[in-house]
Amino acid sequence: MSGINLVCGIIATHGEATNSRSCDGFKKQWLKVIEKNKKINNVEFYFLYCSPDVKEVTIKGMDFIVPGEESVANIILKTVYFFKYVLENKKECSHVLRTNLSSFYNFPLLLEKLESLPKSKLVLGSKGGGRGGRPFFPSGCGTVYSIDVIARIGEYYKDGMKDVTRNKGIVLRMDDMIIGGLLRKYRIEITHLPYVDLQRLCKFMSHIKDFVDEIKIKSSPTRNVSFRPWFTNMIKNENKIHYRCSNPDFEFIFEKLIERYY
Repeated sequence: MSGINLVCGIIATHGEATNSRSCDGFKKQWLKVIEKNKKINNVEFYFLYCSPDVKEVTIKGMDFIVPGEESVANIILKTVYFFKYVLENKKECSHVLRTNLSSFYNFPLLLEKLESLPKSKLVLGSKGGGRGGRPFFPSGCGTVYSIDVIARIGEYYKDGMKDVTRNKGIVLRMDDMIIGGLLRKYRIEITHLPYVDLQRLCKFMSHIKDFVDEIKIKSSPTRNVSFRPWFTNMIKNENKIHYRCSNPDFEFIFEKLIERYY
């Protein structure tokens, strides 16, 4: 039996995401992934929301709702409240994954990976930052923390929300950089786990013609490949853990990844 007891918190919103992609549409895809995982492991899932209509943390099914307005600034609020909830209520939890709606995870392979890694002081995610005095930080689109790291973060916020600063007292504002600042404070290293980047604007997708809009992406003779057959062929023999699927064709991506890994 696996010694990994993973709880997953997915940053969510009921509003529209960038490029007119529906967050509710992403959630529908996640629910399919969750249903598949129910049959093969005991990962526990929550969707993390803010709402001005609740006065305290409220759980409705898989929806974990924090008081406040939905905003980028409040992503750290949802994250901290969720970490503290896990610490207080999920005593068997060994690891926490905090991710977002546009990510896809191959959970069987992730659990296998976690079994092979240290069970403490573990932060597993794509590593960014480190320039201009900024701390290295774990990717906001998906990072796994061992429960002792969650406890250190929870301890910092034991008396409520407060600022995290970097050199010269500059206050960190983005959630991933805030976590990075705390990791540096506690001298906890990040174990780099690259994700497959399927964002339509990324260099990895610069040969795909389907996403040309003549605004952010211009037509080019080098953009001559159709996405769906290219992607279907690419994943045939892949065995990756994390995909970033912020892409107009996200439903197709999730469909094919679920077929591949489940």
